[in-house]
Amino acid sequence: MITLTETIEVPRSVASCFRYVADFRTTVEWDATAVEANKLTPGPIDQGTEFCVRCKAGRGHLDLAYEITELTPWQCLVLEGRGRWFSVRDVITFESLGDDLTRIHYVAEFTFRKGLQRLATRLEPGFKKMGRASLRGLASALADDNPPPEASRDTQKRDSKLATALACFTRYGYRRGQKNWRPMTTDMTDRHVVLTGANAGLGFATAVSLLEAGAKLTVVVRDPAKAADMQQALKAETGRVADHVELTDLSLLTEVSKLCERLRARGQSIDVLINNAGALFNDYAETEEGIERSAALLLLSPWQLTESLLPLLKTMPNQPGSLMWSREACTPKTTVR
Repeated sequence: MITLTETIEVPRSVASCFRYVADFRTTVEWDATAVEANKLTPGPIDQGTEFCVRCKAGRGHLDLAYEITELTPWQCLVLEGRGRWFSVRDVITFESLGDDLTRIHYVAEFTFRKGLQRLATRLEPGFKKMGRASLRGLASALADDNPPPEASRDTQKRDSKLATALACFTRYGYRRGQKNWRPMTTDMTDRHVVLTGANAGLGFATAVSLLEAGAKLTVVVRDPAKAADMQQALKAETGRVADHVELTDLSLLTEVSKLCERLRARGQSIDVLINNAGALFNDYAETEEGIERSAALLLLSPWQLTESLLPLLKTMPNQPGSLMWSREACTPKTTVR
């Protein structure tokens, strides 16, 4: 058996640390060997939730099937993993030290299959080095000090030519860019997010991630039936539903004005506004207001929504709101991480 024991202290609340670590999909952001992690069971993170984590192993990969066997919110997390060479039991405890400071104690016990004890002895120094690197990665991830995003020189160079720019939107571009992604550990607890087009695709995946992160969520959708299906699906996946649902046809500027009036009347400050709603139209057509559909939905609507809600986005001068635009050409099942 190989036993790894590491302890770190991070300037974060115990709740935000626990929420982040309990979702083992985040291992790709901090673990020294994890290259891919997926949640296999539906529903919110809880005892019995299963994950598959793919780790680097020499020149190849090793898949580990993990299950949360014990979960005491904000205190203790126990996961048991199984791979073709060994099984592992992770015991992670969380201790609040006050003033948003948390101590995380991590113990991992690796039990190798019969006949592999010599291999275990030979690998022990490397495993312990890996454990130290992983906990350093976790501490770095929980520091949440990412700089504002900006285009790298390489991206600017690729954007100068159509062919190389388009390559960035392929699977190759995704995998290449993924290597430079930073951990996303911002605590969204009680932060108010307004999200348009949340009932499918990228919008729905974003809603799931925001609810899992503890955000207060207002969604804007057009179809009442789809809104009901969305709430049911969100409940099944996260154990939560959107806090507010606004039914609005965003292609009609009069409807956008009414939506803004309702949101301003509510008086709730907005931390993040995500303009995600959109559609692709093959044929030319105008809305009942006489505006071409794409121009109305993709240009004028988000402009009017943003302009009208600026007072709510500026409510807290020390923490100004964030504004995001997103577009997707199709809506396959998507996971945002």
